[in-house]
Parts: sequence; structure tokens; C-alpha cells
Amino acid sequence: MRAFLTLLAKEVKALLPLAVLGFALISGDLISRPITERIDENTYDHVAGIAPGEGGFLAFIFWLLAFFVAYAAFPREHDERTVELLYALPIKRRTIFFAKVVAGVATLWGVAAMGQCTNFVLQALNPNSVSGHQMHLDLVLRVVVLHAS
Repeated sequence: MRAFLTLLAKEVKALLPLAVLGFALISGDLISRPITERIDENTYDHVAGIAPGEGGFLAFIFWLLAFFVAYAAFPREHDERTVELLYALPIKRRTIFFAKVVAGVATLWGVAAMGQCTNFVLQALNPNSVSGHQMHLDLVLRVVVLHAS
């Protein structure tokens, strides 16, 4: 178990630049929305992209990031000549693969969760968002799951 957690930490660290890129792409709304629309009228469903027909671009970004995560998992080990070390560890190959998959999924879900922080900032300037309780934790979790799936 300890070897798995060490391997998982290594993979998450390797995927950190993709997480930063994903967050930069998602949080671009913090720059564009105040310029293009009245941010004091934003509601959570408007900024979160949960209305029908919205969120297509975000889904494209997540699929693109998922492709990069999957593509970079094993070839990077061959390029860095660490694949022999991985195979020498006292864990099975499927455990190595599982650690890479868990790290990729955790990275994408982390980006989706960070995107909800951006949505919170954008809707917080609406005076009705706090008193009207537009942003509920269960709704945020559903949006994270939908955006990361």
C-alpha cells in the first residue's frame, strides 16, 4: 500500500502542470466576464454552465486534458528511463496502471472543483446570491461530477 501511495504522489506531481493549465483555462472567466457582462447580475446557474446547451466548450477542454493525461502516462516513463524502476518495485503492473489512472482522474476532478471556486467568485458579487442561497453544496458537487465526466 505504501508503494502505491508513493507512486500515486509521483503521478499527481507529474500531472501538476496540466492541472495548472486546466485551472488557467477555466478561470479565464474571471477576466472576460467583468468586461463583457454585468457581473452583479450573475447567478450560479449562469456562470456554472449548467443551463441546457452550455458547457460544451468546458467538456471539450476536459476531454482534451484527459487525452493528454492518458497519452503522457506510460510514454513519459520510457522517455525518462524510469519504467525499469517501476517494474522493479514490489507491486504488480496493474497496480502501476491503476495509480496512473487514479492520478489522472484526481487531476481532472481537481480542475473541475477549482472551476467551481471561480464560479463562486463570479456569482458572489450578485447581492441575491448570498441571500437567495443560489449556490448549494449538493448542486456544486453535481456540477463537478458532470463537468469531470
